[in-house]
Amino acid sequence: VSPLSVFAPARPPTPNLPVSMLGELIFKIPGFRPAFAAFAKRYQAAVAKELRDHGLKYDDLLVEEDPEVQRALAMLPPEEIEMRHKRIKRAIDVNLKKTLLREDLGAQVEIWDPYLRSRMKLLKEKRYEAQVYELEK
Repeated sequence: VSPLSVFAPARPPTPNLPVSMLGELIFKIPGFRPAFAAFAKRYQAAVAKELRDHGLKYDDLLVEEDPEVQRALAMLPPEEIEMRHKRIKRAIDVNLKKTLLREDLGAQVEIWDPYLRSRMKLLKEKRYEAQVYELEK
């Protein structure tokens, strides 16, 4: 195992890239891939509906105690941090009141906007480059 492989950016598992021998075997079953894709599409639609009902973005669900998330949050402009906190507070309020957010407000939120994940990816790439630079010395 190369020492660089530990710091290589991880690729998210996708239906086209089985993550284990069992996964590889399961994906060889005829008709499984289309069924899996249909299930994934339904699941994504259900998550999107819940996020819209509460006025959240997908990245708002990331746990703030994670060091990578903390570093990415530190990179955000103050306005974006404030908007994130407002979305989370509104979602808590909506949830406690057992109501749903108005549809027009939920439709305004771009739920799949990777405002935090893109910064986390950038930080991971910088850390990888620094590791490569240190190994080349």
